[in-house]
Amino acid sequence: MISEARTDAERQEALDLFLSVFDDIAATAVPMTDMDEVYAPIVACYRENGRLVGAALTCRDQIVATALTAARYGMPLPLGDDYTTVKDKHSNLDLIAVLPEARDRGIGAELIAYLEERLRARGVRVWFGVATPDLELERLMKFYSAHGFVTLEPGQALPRLLGKEWQVPGDPHVGFGFYKQLSPKSKA
Repeated sequence: MISEARTDAERQEALDLFLSVFDDIAATAVPMTDMDEVYAPIVACYRENGRLVGAALTCRDQIVATALTAARYGMPLPLGDDYTTVKDKHSNLDLIAVLPEARDRGIGAELIAYLEERLRARGVRVWFGVATPDLELERLMKFYSAHGFVTLEPGQALPRLLGKEWQVPGDPHVGFGFYKQLSPKSKA
C-alpha cells in the first residue's frame, strides 16, 4: 500500500530506509516539512503489514531550490539563469529504494506509477534524475527504460529540458541520466 510521508516523523522513516539501502547519501536527503515551499517534495512510501519496505522521493531540483532561496534574499541567481520560471514544471526523481528482501515484486514500479500520477496532477511537464556510478547501473537502466524514461549512456549529460541545463557536464557523481516528458493529466 502506498501513502505519502507528510509529517517529519514519516519523512524521517523514509530517510532511514534510504540510509539503510544507500551507502553515500546525506542525512538531510529527504526534505522535512519546513522545506516544502522550496522543494515541493512528494515522498511516497510503500508498506507491507505496516512495515516500510520501499520509498521514493521526487522534488524540485537543487538548482531550482537554490534559485528560489537566492531570489527570496535578493542574491544573484545560480548559473546566471532564472530557474524559478520552471519551478512547477519539473521534478527530480532523487531517490527510490526497496529493501533487498522485498525486491522483484513490482514495488518500485508501483512507486513510479504513483509518483507519475501525482506529478501529472500537479502539471509537471518533465521528470528526470541521475543514477550515481556506485549503483547497479545496468539494472537501473532497464528499470527506468521499462517505465518510459529515456535513459542516457554513462557520461552523457541530460539534454536541455524546459530550456534549461540540469547537470554539470562531466560530473563524476553521475552514472547515467534519465528523463521523461509528461503530458498534462486529461480531464475526464
